[in-house]
Amino acid sequence: MARDTVLPVQVSRRQVGRFLATIFALDVAFLITTAMIYSNVVTRTSWGGWGYVFREALDVGAENNLAPWYSAITFLIAAVVWVICYALEVRGRRSTRARLLSWGWLLLAVLFCFLSLDEEGSFHERLGALPGVNRYDVLLIPGAAFGIVLLVFAWPRLRHSWLTLALPVFGVLAYLSHPLQERNEAILRRAGLYAATWHTPTLDVVMKEGPKLLGTLCFIAAGLMHARWLNRTQLPSMPGEQWLDFEISTSRRVITQVVGWIVGLMGLGFILVQFIAVPTLPHGSEFTPRELGSPPDWFAASLMLVAAALFLYGARGKTSGPGQLSPRTFYRLFSLYSVVLAIHHGGGHFLSSIVWHGSPRWQMATGVVLGLAALAVTAAGITQLPNQALRLAVAAWGALATAAAVQPEPVASLLLFAGYGLVLIVVAPVALVSPAGPVTTALAGASEAYKAVV
Repeated sequence: MARDTVLPVQVSRRQVGRFLATIFALDVAFLITTAMIYSNVVTRTSWGGWGYVFREALDVGAENNLAPWYSAITFLIAAVVWVICYALEVRGRRSTRARLLSWGWLLLAVLFCFLSLDEEGSFHERLGALPGVNRYDVLLIPGAAFGIVLLVFAWPRLRHSWLTLALPVFGVLAYLSHPLQERNEAILRRAGLYAATWHTPTLDVVMKEGPKLLGTLCFIAAGLMHARWLNRTQLPSMPGEQWLDFEISTSRRVITQVVGWIVGLMGLGFILVQFIAVPTLPHGSEFTPRELGSPPDWFAASLMLVAAALFLYGARGKTSGPGQLSPRTFYRLFSLYSVVLAIHHGGGHFLSSIVWHGSPRWQMATGVVLGLAALAVTAAGITQLPNQALRLAVAAWGALATAAAVQPEPVASLLLFAGYGLVLIVVAPVALVSPAGPVTTALAGASEAYKAVV
């Protein structure tokens, strides 16, 4: 197979430290905001009415807001870290059996994607509402099985460091504490020790949600530590200040296939969840709006984050030839818009339903602004992308994103998923494998230097 390019992955020790510190700081910040909400430090009338936005957007103990969406994103980050472990481990495996066992990292990545979907879509709450089903065992039993499988798979791989092994063990125990805390909360409610309203005791909600957030951080840290160990094993000369330093040899066809599989599997999941699982499981009047998340928003917003990451990576090192416009500006604008839209949809339609709650006029205005922003990004893509097929794909994305901005759910998420899926399959491989990319630019420079010498 012809190799068009290599994708370099270079991460410094300082970048990893800042990344983990940022996640830890956000974990603590969301727990503090949640404690302020449940202890009534901030009321709905605080700060001239903005206290309502604070309470609705930053409550880890509720659904359909920024806090649980942030938690769902950390699950996705953990899944990406497991994929990196797979990419590194499979490079050093020669036997068929060893390479097959390396697929366990991909299985872990899929499991964490399911955890992310549950965090945003509230599936264990829906399953727990079925007649005869204990809502706590819905989490506890699968959680225990997941922990056993994880530790059995990880033990021979992570035991090169006691810390790398201890972190997943702590993460499993932290996850298992969540259903136990929910059971304790239900016992207190039945005993009448506090009113069965949103006002759960502050310590209870912090003890229930805190270990889950910190547990995910432990998995991310363990995965990054193991990835560094694998990388250093394969590249002993890697500088000490580097955390990761490897290359992925690939081609546009392979990238298209991988992205196509991701979009196709997520699309199938979208259909199964939205049109089979959601109508079948308890929903609607059996829950309050704060007790159920939105599965369609998870699929659309997750795909937006994937697109943002790939296009932001594609913007690195892109240059333009004589008389050509550089697509770098479009890639960056597209990534920025995708992140904003992912925050909006994943956070319970944050910019409209939460910020402008009770004001249909401003909610409609927010949708119009998002639609106009999509058209502006589309215009940038049409003027900067090199060929008609790419421009048509971006134009179709712009039309779908603009229409989605003024549509209700789940139509908006369906339109956005279709638009982002199209752009990922058609445009993302070109963004990653470009004639003006960092690798081919270096090769061209070397060729010119050789010609000058000869």
